[in-house]
Amino acid sequence: AATPGGASGGPGAIVLLSDDDDDGVAEAHAFLSGIQDVHGLALGGGYLYFTTQKSVFRTPYTDGQRVAAGAPEDLGLPQGSASGGRWTHGLARSAGGQLLTSRGAYATCGSTTGGEISTVGTGGALTTMASGFRNPMYLRCHRSADVCAAMELGEDLAIGAHEKMIMLRPNTGRSPSKYLV
Repeated sequence: AATPGGASGGPGAIVLLSDDDDDGVAEAHAFLSGIQDVHGLALGGGYLYFTTQKSVFRTPYTDGQRVAAGAPEDLGLPQGSASGGRWTHGLARSAGGQLLTSRGAYATCGSTTGGEISTVGTGGALTTMASGFRNPMYLRCHRSADVCAAMELGEDLAIGAHEKMIMLRPNTGRSPSKYLV
């Protein structure tokens, strides 16, 4: 079956790679199967977090675990996070333990600016950290400093399009930095 983004042929799973026999060749383990559209992954606080078109999920995880221990827990994002936006959601966990997700504006091209980067709170509540983006797809957080970065791709098929790097400071009470072009 095709993903919401139109891709096909994937395993529909989160696949964990290891080198258990130390031969320099990775062994593949189907950690969690039956997931059509995983995009973002994050580890921390005893969980593996992942995004789909509709929500953010988590499943308990400990170092060395090869298979999920049970069904994933839906963190219950609002219905609006799955509609009116691109299906790809970035995901990261800050050094301070804050979970961040991103959502792009709905459109493959054009000057839409409805995308945002939000923190995920109790019961899936989203708090917008930064907004006005087309598609802030990729999120990464520093392993020890409470600073994260989002990458926004330039306009599809536009000559002279600019990628942007957005610096975020979760858990600091400070406003996010302006994006860098």
